[in-house]
Amino acid sequence: MAGVLIDETPEHSLKNTDRQPAYILHAIEYIRIHYASDITLNEVADTVGLYPTYLSEQFKLHTGGTFIDFITQVRVERAKNLLRKSVLPAFTICEEVGYATPAHFSKVFKKWVGCTPTEYRERY
Repeated sequence: MAGVLIDETPEHSLKNTDRQPAYILHAIEYIRIHYASDITLNEVADTVGLYPTYLSEQFKLHTGGTFIDFITQVRVERAKNLLRKSVLPAFTICEEVGYATPAHFSKVFKKWVGCTPTEYRERY
């Protein structure tokens, strides 16, 4: 999954934002605003006025990834930015980007980036 990440702007993973349905753009914007909370597919589907299963299918069709992958991508990119540009401890960044425990944050981060948050900070 590490190859899926796009520099700080996951919306660029869309094929062409001018051709995307408004509900997909609205869902992406909602995720980008609320990524740090425990958002669900049902919540976003309700926000954009679609059934969750339909939104899930359409999300994958238009973004090339799953709903969960997109949220994870947004969270990891934000964490990478904070690790590079702040002196906040990793456990604070963990909470700020929506993970309940540092262990889970570190596991997800390593899966997507290929190193732990601490290692990432040391490199950059």
